[in-house]
Amino acid sequence: MINFRKNIFFFLLLFILLSGFIIQTFPIRTGMHYWDETVYLQHSEIIAGVRENTFNEFDLRPPLLPLLLSPVHFTNHPLIYAHILVSFLSTLGILGTYLLASHLYNKRIGILSALLYSLIPYYIYFSHKLLVDSILPTFWVFTFFFFIKGLQRNNLLYIIISAFLFSLSVLLKFTSLSLIFVILAVYIVIRFDVIKLKPIQILRDKYVWFFSFFSFITLLPYFIWNYLRFGSPFHVILYGKKIVVDWGAPTDYSLLLQETPLLLLPLFLLGTFLLLIRVLRRQENKSILLLSLILFIPLFSILSLPHIETRYFLPVLPFLVILSSRGFDSLLSHRLQFIPKLLLLAGSLFILLILFFSLYTFPKYLFLEEDSGLLDVAHWLKNNTSQDSIVYTNHEWPVIAYYSKRKVGLLPVSGQGFEYEIERHLPRDGYVFIAPDLIPEPSFEFLDKDPRFTLVFHTNKSYPELFLFSYVSSSSE
Repeated sequence: MINFRKNIFFFLLLFILLSGFIIQTFPIRTGMHYWDETVYLQHSEIIAGVRENTFNEFDLRPPLLPLLLSPVHFTNHPLIYAHILVSFLSTLGILGTYLLASHLYNKRIGILSALLYSLIPYYIYFSHKLLVDSILPTFWVFTFFFFIKGLQRNNLLYIIISAFLFSLSVLLKFTSLSLIFVILAVYIVIRFDVIKLKPIQILRDKYVWFFSFFSFITLLPYFIWNYLRFGSPFHVILYGKKIVVDWGAPTDYSLLLQETPLLLLPLFLLGTFLLLIRVLRRQENKSILLLSLILFIPLFSILSLPHIETRYFLPVLPFLVILSSRGFDSLLSHRLQFIPKLLLLAGSLFILLILFFSLYTFPKYLFLEEDSGLLDVAHWLKNNTSQDSIVYTNHEWPVIAYYSKRKVGLLPVSGQGFEYEIERHLPRDGYVFIAPDLIPEPSFEFLDKDPRFTLVFHTNKSYPELFLFSYVSSSSE
């Protein structure tokens, strides 16, 4: 007979995981997907061999997400299974948060951490997108769970697993390379007296060699592919960084501030404040230092990027949640010990409420068919042009390439000089797709008056208004 009281933590964790998976999976977006999503989908179809390579960004995108998605294209409903896979990997982050918190502190803090993490609005929002942002925390938290546990228990297998997961994190998003500094800092704190540390001690440690070796072995096939395709083993990493720096789109800090409540709930800040009080009273152990290193070093790395979006901060949230949960748990030793239990009860009721509405609306909202003018343009191209046609554009070209299945030629984003160098920008006959409300050049007025261009499709279904022109060069007339 099952002893529910004895296994209460197991059943609570199971409830949080199952409900978290359902909330993050449904509704499944089977309609419109956007920029990065369509790039990853296109890459996964190319890898699976079910699509012609008419457009790709293999030279600047990390490969792991497309590799993970590629098997779904051998199913009858690849888009549905792609979303389920991303939701599943994202939900594993809840499990990793529980395991790390339980290892550093106790199961009570583990359950509270898992619950709070599963309720972050931004985390739930991005788990419905085919992006790396909601699954990267999973790889980060398991990397440090196995690394810390391996060092503390002298277990080489855990160190090897951690090295493998670290490398996968890099292949998922190249900014994960910054974790190497965190890993080194965590290693020093656990293994040595920092004040008396000598560099030779690090070089002699077998754990350092095992971690380095298996990290390198995991990344080696990708480095070899880079060398064979681009002539340099680090081409994609370096070129991707260059694109980000050259792009230089200014960070909208006002938007970051507006979205912060969705990322950092006031509840987390309160828990962190309570933990700070314990630190000032010198009531904390080495675990607080480990979590702080894991949290703040990547945080500074993210803030140093030329362009920042709120979703970039998602990978550090599990560690912030654990710190916050530790703060709330400290109330158990005071007269306010009912508060952590109240949080657990309120969070569970909130999850039940979300599940109720999700299940209640299942018949109508099991799938989300989002429409867009971009889809109309892409579908027109797919249905009315030959397969060898080319579309020239400087607006949402990955989306057009993915849904139209046509080759895409990129126009200058600024559009400057287009009117005077048409033959250079349009080397062969094809189509020109513009969104003049967002990108002024090439302008609608110029294309409409020039006899080489003919308006073939127009939609104002959604902002911005979109126009598609056919193009026939003077030499072809």
